[in-house]
Amino acid sequence: MLLLGGSGCFHFQASTSPRTARPLPADVASELKRTPSAPPELLDWQCVTQANYQLAHVTLSVPAFEASTNKPLKLEYYLPPHKEPIPVILILPISAGTQYPLERLFARYFARHGVAAVIALRESERDPETAEPINAMMRQSILDSARIVDWLETRPELDRNRIGLLGTSMGAIKAAMFAPVEPRIRATALGLVGGDLPYILAYSTDGAWRGGGISRRREAYLHKTHMTREDFRKELEPMLRYDPKTFAPSIDRNKVLLLLGKCDTVVPFKKGWELRAAMGKPETIVLLSGHYSSMFYFAYIRSQTLKFFQRKFAE
Repeated sequence: MLLLGGSGCFHFQASTSPRTARPLPADVASELKRTPSAPPELLDWQCVTQANYQLAHVTLSVPAFEASTNKPLKLEYYLPPHKEPIPVILILPISAGTQYPLERLFARYFARHGVAAVIALRESERDPETAEPINAMMRQSILDSARIVDWLETRPELDRNRIGLLGTSMGAIKAAMFAPVEPRIRATALGLVGGDLPYILAYSTDGAWRGGGISRRREAYLHKTHMTREDFRKELEPMLRYDPKTFAPSIDRNKVLLLLGKCDTVVPFKKGWELRAAMGKPETIVLLSGHYSSMFYFAYIRSQTLKFFQRKFAE
């Protein structure tokens, strides 16, 4: 324990107690049911050659949720040199900003180690304040991710039986809901994640120090509606159908790696630990850090995540 504490992290292996993944709630399963369709149309492909990999900027056509028009789905595709089909990891990004430094660090690292990576670029930021727009946004993210997997399966250079999923923060929240409904995902790594979105949205400190992020939008809404944080949580609780804790009992814990920050207040640690229990206690690394200070462990996180994917791809 002293050695583990001195290294700044604790590594828990997956529970071996008997557990069977449960079906999704009927209403959510019905909303996510997909009819067979052709893979997304490739609208644009711009290739840039790098030293250790090729980088392609890809645009796909994907039907928009409850809309009569299509929207473009933009990807960054990192492809290392290969002689046979190789594994690929789909990366869902964090919620803020116009750049992708964290996701690109992961993607380049994977590519240097012979694993392809695809970053799903985020859409223009939306600010849903009430439950139904949040439900719609999360549902659309799941459907979009499934369409990306449709496209990955068409690529002859990729091994369709070795597709991984990686998300951090908001990307991990979305990935935690996508993985249980997508059997083509072989392994999933979730960083700084939690369940119980009503609580997270009501009490997250995201953006508090700079007057932005979730804190700014939440406080503006509370001021407008004359609500307390607890009122806000209670308002959302019965209406949010899309929440990692709802999907957690349906996930295969043996395909999951969790990475949590013990001092995290952006996605509160206790909600990540509760999510771990709801998932049946998958393999978990707990960092002695907060949300942003977890970057001090980035080299370790990156190497452990790659080892996890390599192990699961080899099973």
